[in-house]
Amino acid sequence: MDEQKIKKLEGKFNTNFHDYHWFECTVEELRMSTILNQPEREVDHVYIIIHSDYIEILKESVFLKRNMGSRKLYFKNITSINRNKTGLLHLSDKVMINTKSSERAIELVHVKEEDFNRLVEAFDKYNNQEKTDSIVTNVDELLKYAELYEKGLLTKEEFTTKKKELL
Repeated sequence: MDEQKIKKLEGKFNTNFHDYHWFECTVEELRMSTILNQPEREVDHVYIIIHSDYIEILKESVFLKRNMGSRKLYFKNITSINRNKTGLLHLSDKVMINTKSSERAIELVHVKEEDFNRLVEAFDKYNNQEKTDSIVTNVDELLKYAELYEKGLLTKEEFTTKKKELL
């Protein structure tokens, strides 16, 4: 990527692009119109920055400053990231990011395969780390309950119940 363009983007969005993997694409969202009270489709050019625990969506607007902005999607709030491959002749795919909230899935369009792979890799790495952290925390907690049981501060039934909960 052109170094001059990167510096321009860093100044425009006041964020660091050098330390993270990032890519350009289009985001499509359905929103309710405040005037007509009907769903309207909004399409924006965006930059996606992949962090260790979230992705940041930076919207770029040519005409209206109010349409610019950023949004963070934390991996803990994302249920899945899927690719809709529409054919072998397409140079890019549509990526669906499904979240735990009630909002519709976020659609990213014109995403290259290598960028999709990096996004999924970061998402999987985060989820694997979360599972590892959870197991370590449960083992530590179980050891504390075992110590309380050995000291006679918990009954065998209480310890067994806690053990089942944690494992």
